[in-house]
Amino acid sequence: MKKIPTSADILQRAVWKLIVFITLGFEIVIIGASGHQLYERVVINSQRIARKLVKTEIDSEFDWQHWRMNSNLDTENVYFLEVDNLRHAKPQRFYTENAKQLANKPPWHLFKSFWYSERFGILYRTITTKNGIRYVLWHRMYEQATILIRIIWVTLAAMILIMALSPLYVKRLAKRLTHPLTELTQGVQAASERGDDDGWQLAVPEQPAEIVSLTQNFNQLLKKLYNHQAEQQLFIMNAAHELRTPIAAIRSHVQLLERHGQGHPEIIPKSIRYIDSESRQMQDLVDSLLKLTRADVSSLTLSKISISQTVAELVEQMQPKIAQPLKSRIEPDCWAIANQDAIAQIIHNLIANAAKYSPADQPIQVTVEQQSNQIICRVIDEGPGILPQDLPHVFERFYRSAEVRSQIPGTGLGLAIAAQLSQLIQGKLTVHNHQPHGAVFELRLLQTLKKLQQTRR
Repeated sequence: MKKIPTSADILQRAVWKLIVFITLGFEIVIIGASGHQLYERVVINSQRIARKLVKTEIDSEFDWQHWRMNSNLDTENVYFLEVDNLRHAKPQRFYTENAKQLANKPPWHLFKSFWYSERFGILYRTITTKNGIRYVLWHRMYEQATILIRIIWVTLAAMILIMALSPLYVKRLAKRLTHPLTELTQGVQAASERGDDDGWQLAVPEQPAEIVSLTQNFNQLLKKLYNHQAEQQLFIMNAAHELRTPIAAIRSHVQLLERHGQGHPEIIPKSIRYIDSESRQMQDLVDSLLKLTRADVSSLTLSKISISQTVAELVEQMQPKIAQPLKSRIEPDCWAIANQDAIAQIIHNLIANAAKYSPADQPIQVTVEQQSNQIICRVIDEGPGILPQDLPHVFERFYRSAEVRSQIPGTGLGLAIAAQLSQLIQGKLTVHNHQPHGAVFELRLLQTLKKLQQTRR
């Protein structure tokens, strides 16, 4: 199986390639700049010598040596050839000693004004003509070539030294940069191997910022997973407990009928009614669990709907089903971005919850109004209210206070379903006590489309 490279391996290769590229680039630039500078000096010196020569008559070696001694130009590696085609019928040639050797064995032309001789090496040639006399200068580039070769060797040695030392630095740098990531990986692996439920968190490094942010986000994810798992376990325990109670009651009455049904037929109708009641309660619980499960996994389509019409129709449908009178105060033309079925289910659950705790002769108020850029729906009852210690847990699944658990029937899921649906439609469901008594459930919905259009205009 092919080994997957680590971050350190990838970083080392990338930095190594970068160092090699930069080092070669600098060497090429240094050699090119140095060679060009040496070339410019040769060209300038040759041109100066040529301008001086055309102003001087040189017909012998003595003239040439005398001119060199009196000239302030560098003529040490300059070889001179003069061809006179004007003053004599036959062209007269004058050579310096080395120039004559070049003439006897012509050098090889390299490019432009550069030539190569086996004896003299690289030469630069300059030709000047004046009054029928042609002056040819050969400038030997021995010193320039020597300097350039030294530069090449120095830069090459520096490049080799850098490439020899850079792997150690790159390895150390890669280890330093990837160490927090390695620790994070090891921490995640340790967390997966622990398999416990204690909400364990990863150690957050001090740097770099990306790993710090990644670790913090991962810790938040671990916390959410831990809380979600704890909620699931609690949910299963509560569901099992709520289902166990009616099942146990049904089984006890079945056993009662098996033992005493024939001898005491008068207990049969009572036991059947009790079994029917408990089975209905169990069916209600299963239906609520299904609704809650759908709310957990589903995503609702949001659109522009009339909250006024939806709530008004629901109030009309709910009135025959509850003992309390429903009083509504619904502002017309209240539109919001929501889901109609979800709104109907939320308000239905809130009204049903209020009906459980309100006296039969006390009204339940349902209001819909628009405030600023929000639509607010309220369900207000006249019941005993909610104890302060119970307020934070009202929307938890299966939560019911100890005072009402044995007195008022219910599954403890209606408000949890309403809260979950509120999140799916991006609303906010809250509760607070109503003075002097009762409770107020308040649903705040998103800004209306009508308001959005007016704001954009």
